[in-house]
Amino acid sequence: MSKLESQGDSRELSLEDQRQVDRLCHEFKRELKADAGQRIEDYLDRLPESLRPFALGELLSLELDILSDRGVTLDASAYRRRFPDYADIAAKALQPPAKSPSQESTLSPRADTLKFAGGPLRSSSPADEEIPARMGRYEIRRVLGKGAFGRVYLANDTKLDRLVALKAPSQMLFDSGVSVESFVEEARNAARLKHPGMVAVHDVQQDGDRPFIVQEYIDGGSLADWLRIEQPTHQGIVSMLIEITEAVGFAHQQGLVHRDLKPANILVDAKGHAHVADFGLAVHESVQWNRKGEIFGTPAYMSPELVRGETHRLDGRSDLWSLGVILYGSTG
Repeated sequence: MSKLESQGDSRELSLEDQRQVDRLCHEFKRELKADAGQRIEDYLDRLPESLRPFALGELLSLELDILSDRGVTLDASAYRRRFPDYADIAAKALQPPAKSPSQESTLSPRADTLKFAGGPLRSSSPADEEIPARMGRYEIRRVLGKGAFGRVYLANDTKLDRLVALKAPSQMLFDSGVSVESFVEEARNAARLKHPGMVAVHDVQQDGDRPFIVQEYIDGGSLADWLRIEQPTHQGIVSMLIEITEAVGFAHQQGLVHRDLKPANILVDAKGHAHVADFGLAVHESVQWNRKGEIFGTPAYMSPELVRGETHRLDGRSDLWSLGVILYGSTG
């Protein structure tokens, strides 16, 4: 059962109801990006009336994100007139997020993620970080994700006129013992990798005294999203894992071990192809002997040697362990 909130009330949705809403939103997003002239009202009409309040907020958010990226000026009053029966939902979706300290301070490690070297990251977060308007030649559009590592921004490369993803590490990563030099060197190693199943690393640059990674932007969702929305057959899951394994195997041939394979680090594009992300944090065999004792990864997917901090002993089998856990969880 899934609990969603609508207009201040809450109720339990069955798993099938939640999947119905997810599939509708996924279809709307895909077709709106193709400029097919979709209207939210037409999609709501395809749902039972009891599910429409739960779908509307997500549909509005998707439309606002996509239109804003295109530079379309949005008329909040027009949205409220279109959905008079769901005024509270429309108002909430249209309201800009507040930049309170509690919301901005999101960089401390979560309980389900370990990313530290030589000891745990500090539990106290750095001073609240504003979202920058730009980093170098990159104009920041919005935050794509954030966590213990730092933030990932969607940005426009003003020189090449293309969308990219900027991975900006938190200062806590460097406070934990990872040097800026090793971070940059590992990102450069990842930038040398060229494979269709990997999120390409375009560059490593500096914003003041802190480096950031410029990556290919994959317009899609994570493997976890794909599994939930598409509900693929076992054969479809295996086919997807083959794509992922080919990309990871290519990295192993170049001497890199990913160390943090999990559904959130695997992106699926609009055509249904997988792209392994976060190779910018992989460890290369040439330096791994210097990283003994370093623990890095997400506990549920970590191999025994990663849990024990035996970075100096890592090889491709550690990633194979993680892929096995992903396969097991995907077919359960």
